[in-house]
Amino acid sequence: MRSRYKDITETLPQQVYNRCGGVFPYRQPGIFSAETDEKGVKIMKRQFKNITAISLKKNSLLFCTCVVCIILISGALTGCSAMKDDQANDNNADTAKEAESIEETAPDFALTDSGKSFLEKMCRQLPDFSDEMDMDEEFWKSFIFFGYTSSVGETVRVYREDMGFDETERKVSEEEVSQYAQLAFGRKLPDIKPALADMAEGQTALYYEDGYYYIGVSDFPDLQYVYENCEIYEDNDYTYALVTYTVNFEDTENVGTVTLRIRPADNENKFVITSKVTDM
Repeated sequence: MRSRYKDITETLPQQVYNRCGGVFPYRQPGIFSAETDEKGVKIMKRQFKNITAISLKKNSLLFCTCVVCIILISGALTGCSAMKDDQANDNNADTAKEAESIEETAPDFALTDSGKSFLEKMCRQLPDFSDEMDMDEEFWKSFIFFGYTSSVGETVRVYREDMGFDETERKVSEEEVSQYAQLAFGRKLPDIKPALADMAEGQTALYYEDGYYYIGVSDFPDLQYVYENCEIYEDNDYTYALVTYTVNFEDTENVGTVTLRIRPADNENKFVITSKVTDM
């Protein structure tokens, strides 16, 4: 370590000596004369003047480079800021467009009195389901039974040996039931044809025979469904609405709610039902 320090301290004067044309800029007594010292001082002044000039040139060049860099960076930041502003404007435009799209769709969900009445019936007649995966055979049997068990239409009297009396049954054509399914869900009725022999003993009738469904007549509990609201939603270009009904039972109000999800459709109601949830 000592040797390295010595080398450095001896090298620095030597470098100055070589830079100054072989003349040291400071006086070492006993080595140089006064004339030599004076000559050395003049040379050093000239050399340091040159060094200063060179340094100023370098510093000026460095300064200019820094200024150019600052200008470029400022321009880049300004450009980025402008891009962010443009992007923000685009996002605002998209949001406004989406809101406008919802408003344009709103008339499709401006439920008429007949549409509200239809959905009120569905509150009573339709079993709960969340999507098409829930629409299995039991779902369709419930849809047919509850859709016609208390409806007005043609009836017949059928003797039930298992019950020992004549049962009053609604007689509905397969075509009519299929049209009802098309109106409610926008799809045809699947091949659901329960047989009379497969019914459980004492079960209210639901069977198919010779192109007709036979549904035993019965009543519903004393539940009333009161229209509450209709809220419209937009989800990736898919527009739908949630229609809510409040449930009253006898003299007690608001014992629960029924929420039906509907979407626009080209039919008599201007919508089809895609789900139903009962919360009691």
